[in-house]
Amino acid sequence: MKAYLPKMLCFLVGALFSLSAAAGSARHTLENTQNPQLKAFQMVKRGSTPAVDDLTFLHRVHLDLTGHIPSQETIAAFTANPSASKYAAEIERLFQSEAYVDRWVTFLADLLRNEPIFEDTSAPFRNAMHNGLREHIRNNTPWDVLAKEVLTGNGSAVNPSTAFGFWAREIFLEDFRLEVLDNQVANITETFLGIQTNCVSCHDGQYHLEQVNVGLVAKKREDFWAMAAFLSQSYVYYPFSAEDEDESFDGFLQKLHLVDLDRGQGDMEEGELFADERFMDGEYNAQSVAGEGMRVPRNGGVIQPKYMFSGESPRQGESRREALARLITSDPQFARNMVNRIWAAFFGEGFVHPLNGWDPGRTDAATAAAHQSTVQPRTPALLDALTNEFIQSGFDLKWLQRRIVTSGLYQARLTETEDKNDYLGYWRSNKRVRRLPAEAIVDRYHHALGLEQRYVYRGNIHEAVSSTWALPSPGEPEGFALIHIPEENFDEDNLVWLNDPTNLGFQSIADYFYRQDTAHELLVNLGRGRLIANSPRENTSTVQRALFMMNQPEFHAYMGGGFEVELDEEEVATIGRLYLPASPFLQAKISELSDGRLDQDGFLTEIFTRFLLRAPSAAERTLFKEYYRGKEIYQGVYDTAWALINHPDFIHQR
Repeated sequence: MKAYLPKMLCFLVGALFSLSAAAGSARHTLENTQNPQLKAFQMVKRGSTPAVDDLTFLHRVHLDLTGHIPSQETIAAFTANPSASKYAAEIERLFQSEAYVDRWVTFLADLLRNEPIFEDTSAPFRNAMHNGLREHIRNNTPWDVLAKEVLTGNGSAVNPSTAFGFWAREIFLEDFRLEVLDNQVANITETFLGIQTNCVSCHDGQYHLEQVNVGLVAKKREDFWAMAAFLSQSYVYYPFSAEDEDESFDGFLQKLHLVDLDRGQGDMEEGELFADERFMDGEYNAQSVAGEGMRVPRNGGVIQPKYMFSGESPRQGESRREALARLITSDPQFARNMVNRIWAAFFGEGFVHPLNGWDPGRTDAATAAAHQSTVQPRTPALLDALTNEFIQSGFDLKWLQRRIVTSGLYQARLTETEDKNDYLGYWRSNKRVRRLPAEAIVDRYHHALGLEQRYVYRGNIHEAVSSTWALPSPGEPEGFALIHIPEENFDEDNLVWLNDPTNLGFQSIADYFYRQDTAHELLVNLGRGRLIANSPRENTSTVQRALFMMNQPEFHAYMGGGFEVELDEEEVATIGRLYLPASPFLQAKISELSDGRLDQDGFLTEIFTRFLLRAPSAAERTLFKEYYRGKEIYQGVYDTAWALINHPDFIHQR
């Protein structure tokens, strides 16, 4: 039975549960009457009305759960519905939508670093893992089960359950075997525990980390190597075949496997391991010299696997990666880390921020006291209670999200300043307002103008997607997604189209390239980021991004629209014509204003509600109506659209 079903939920929120014996202290649940500070986080009772108005509620839950603003039809039906049960019903409807799947697959893909390594291939590993993540989100796979699959998956690299995209970056971008293992275990602790352990991969924590991370001060390089030793039995494996000599690069990639020697995989007579001969024994042999990798040389011989936060080793009959997956997912920090990340997705900031900045010596009062330090998380009792309930739910991600969006705190009105006497005052204040992710801004722009978009990504050449959230990784959409580049004879005249763009709804090759390249440019400049280029996602406002939205043609072409881009005869013959459609919504408003079916007040109400999901204030109405004096109707409409797209409310969650 799902833990979020009503009967079980009533039990969960009323129980007092011990998070772990190791923590050594009683834990809170959110409804515990001994914790009045947490009462504000209780769920809004069914049949009750949220504190926020309907438009703010819709704005908040639609953007947070799906990355999109609601359609005008949804707004009209919702606001006209007098039933108090509509709020819970709308939340459940969003949970069942494909838009929810797209948005949270992106969340996991970012977390698990699922990006292609080679720009000119069909991205087989990335796409396989992407398809696997879609099924996990659609089926609401428990987080611990999903994490174990990622950490233990093996077999064909293009099998979704192998999660090869998580491993591929280090395997292909680093030559030295020990560096691969060290980098990967640093990724694992950061991803699944929120702890950056890379510092102790080069030097002991003592005398280095006292002012940075007290929990890692006592850790030594050998502790880090012992974590990396959990991965030492795992290799990329290439099975031989008679066709190898004539095999293309894509064909070569399609044949790769991820194998574990301690599972009896990787027959050396039938294939080849990706490793130097000295590192093919499946051990972490801490012997290296200057120049082998980027780290300080290692010494100490063969290191046995031990979990660096408890000292535990693999059990009998357990492969090393299976042991690591068990130890990580049973570590209380595993649950804390995901609660922290999900919370940040809804509130713009984690209990611990940055999200990968956890100090294991300061997680709660007990650990902080043991290290003679302070507690790190903001509002630790709330974090503690949510983590406790997340574990009880069976690591149910959708349950955790539902728990947050149905809470009184999430549905509260934001205050101008933080009430220091309110334990949860920080989360009620307007500090919670944050800039939207790049995908949400780009999709919102096209949605506001009434424009349908389509994108193609590498390896998915027979269909187009209509949302940037559906793109599997940064770097997409990519104009060359439909083009094959011959390896043996690269030349622009030798390119092969894998599919005709007009088969996918594009008007011409020129239309295809314009839409792909424009969306790519928008996403990059609005902070989508690319891990492969060491450029993380940035959901922050900057002067450069504001100027980009104000001035770049990518943000303005469709507002005027309705014209053909001038191309010379040779370009037209090669790639066809490029016609930029006008915004159907803006054209309709121009027509209605021109023939008197709509007045200025009605227009302002419509466009504000559509673009900002709120009505204009009296001052805004006065300002715009004064601006319209002496202006042509079309100019007033276009300028209003430009002003609202550049309004802070357009690019921020409130």
